[in-house]
Amino acid sequence: MNDKTERVKEYFEDNPWDVTAVIDSINSPAWRYIYLERVKSIFEMLQLQPNENMILEVGCGSGWAHLKYSPLTESGSKIIASDISKAMIKRAKYYAERENRSVDYLTSDGQNLPFKEGSFDAAFCIGTLHHVEYPQKMIKEMARVARKVCCAEPNYLNPKRRIMERKEYAKERGETSFLMHKLKRMFLNANLKSIKIKRINCILPSIEGTLFRLIAKIEPALCKIPILNLISRYLVIYGER
Repeated sequence: MNDKTERVKEYFEDNPWDVTAVIDSINSPAWRYIYLERVKSIFEMLQLQPNENMILEVGCGSGWAHLKYSPLTESGSKIIASDISKAMIKRAKYYAERENRSVDYLTSDGQNLPFKEGSFDAAFCIGTLHHVEYPQKMIKEMARVARKVCCAEPNYLNPKRRIMERKEYAKERGETSFLMHKLKRMFLNANLKSIKIKRINCILPSIEGTLFRLIAKIEPALCKIPILNLISRYLVIYGER
């Protein structure tokens, strides 16, 4: 295991950031909106069919994406979720039991997935690539084990994101971001084709209440403004073998 991967693993073992608790909080509708946009975009791009029922999430954290996204939970798909942190896997298992969901969890480095070639219909990750030392290797691993691959990652052109990455806690977590063309090149290098990319979270409604609801309502229209689209917070990219 390389230095950055080990550093990030140790950070999340000591500081398991519980995204599920944050998003489920009645005081955080903005966080729920922001994260759900990423999850929705992932599955809109994957376009899972009824017979595509083997799904892998890499870097699952506390499991919100596969436990709470209703189209996935209602599809009857077989979910396998992995994370490099045992502490995060422990939390995900707790939430799965609370939700009475059957999910297979394992502790695994996304750069070295313990599955045979073509084991899954689809593999996805949300905010995982930027924590690893070799994102290209992780994409190749996901492409090796799954027919469809989709990832949501921070946009390098977003000013707020770049400021955050300078903070000490962000450095400890290995926070980085990507230019769109570099993500596309990595997908092409993994022999993925039919590549699609979209920008989301153009406006981050970090305030609550009436103003948040207003911003959330008009964000789709705001995202059509070229400059706001260019500096959106997240990039979502899809490819298939």
